[in-house]
Amino acid sequence: MIISIDETRVIEAAQYANRLNQIKEHNCKACAAGYDNMLYSFQKMLKHPDDEVLICTEKNDILGVLALCVESKDKYLEAVGGVFAEENYQDIAMQFFEYLKDNYAGFHFDAAYPKENIEAICFMQSIGADCIGVELEMNLKKCDIKSSKGSKQVIPLNDRHYESFSRFHDENNPDVYWTGEHILSSLDKFDVFIALDKDEMVGSIVTSTFGNKRREIYFMETDKGYRRQGYAKSLLEKSIDRAFSSGANELMVIVGVENIPEINMYESFGFQIVDTCNTYSIESL
Repeated sequence: MIISIDETRVIEAAQYANRLNQIKEHNCKACAAGYDNMLYSFQKMLKHPDDEVLICTEKNDILGVLALCVESKDKYLEAVGGVFAEENYQDIAMQFFEYLKDNYAGFHFDAAYPKENIEAICFMQSIGADCIGVELEMNLKKCDIKSSKGSKQVIPLNDRHYESFSRFHDENNPDVYWTGEHILSSLDKFDVFIALDKDEMVGSIVTSTFGNKRREIYFMETDKGYRRQGYAKSLLEKSIDRAFSSGANELMVIVGVENIPEINMYESFGFQIVDTCNTYSIESL
């Protein structure tokens, strides 16, 4: 049976998901690492009017967990991680999938797993999901930060630059759910910095504030005419400073496996490659 939980079972669900998330073969991506972060994320989702934390249960025992970030207006579902299940994975994952089809018909659905989670990847393939990205996860811990001073003007996004940010972001990210408009309507979920040249916006970086101690860089771009001039490093420096000064102890980013220049830049700040990330997508449930 699949049920949507409330605060009475959130600790139990977080404990189950966190235990499996520490095992490569059961790990899910885009999910907070560590029990405290997992519990914080689940509790925050329960306070959201649309998000859900689901469990598969039998005789009151938890057999599986699936946390969902729900954007009802846009018919978009993002698994915060993916399906956690220790045994009978295919059966339990199918129960979650049937729940999604019954309750979110027509929604777009994304979930991400490392290459080691073979059961999850095989399941996503079996239901017709497309692999839309094979990437690397890079992490930076506070104790590993390498000094790298940027010299370009970078400021927090303000309302005077909302329109130019939205246009710039959409031009550089034409096929993402988090459009400029969506980010601007959800600024409680993000920290956004912009790079300026004579008051003209030439770059931006967007970092999530979803987690308690772990933050994620979602987007970073610079205008084609301003690349290799230090703007990306200046943006990254500001984002790192904000994340760690606001209480995070870890910052992560997902980078395409073939994007060597960007990988090298992150490594220059102390980021380390820690995992793979395979994102699967279903256009319409």
